[in-house]
Amino acid sequence: VAGGGATFIFDSSFPSSKVLYPSNNATFTSLAVISGTASDYPPGGGLVNSGVKQMQIQLKRTSDTTYWTGVIWTSEITWVNASNGAAFWDYTSLPGSWTSNVNHIATPRALDQASKDEGAGPSVTFAFDTDPPVSTVIGPTNNGKYTVLNKVTGTASDASPGVVNNVKVGIRN
Repeated sequence: VAGGGATFIFDSSFPSSKVLYPSNNATFTSLAVISGTASDYPPGGGLVNSGVKQMQIQLKRTSDTTYWTGVIWTSEITWVNASNGAAFWDYTSLPGSWTSNVNHIATPRALDQASKDEGAGPSVTFAFDTDPPVSTVIGPTNNGKYTVLNKVTGTASDASPGVVNNVKVGIRN
């Protein structure tokens, strides 16, 4: 039979993705974007895959096992679409405010042009710390009268995931 041939791509591998930002175990006071990479590489040299069609992300709040829909937190497992680029993606429809001292898990998922889905890429966990640390001066006592002051003592704490990195003491006359 005379006629033209057909061109097609046989895609035998799954796409892959990963979150680049935020980094795993990071702590923030705010977050405006989650971003990462996606690829659909064939398993051997000289082969061609169909390419990444869609990037999705699942954002889970661990305190109450809820998922971000792009608008609200819900108990139903939810994947939201991220913006696509050739190799990079980002997601910016994040909550306007975050619950302090709560972990969140971001999981990416790539889908390719042949409708193959990686399942779930490697997750990253991150937290928010919007509560200020607390410090207290123990000695010298408030309104105390001293002729010699050899040391200043006190305590400092920050609720998890916060960490007290340093304490500064100011003395005024």
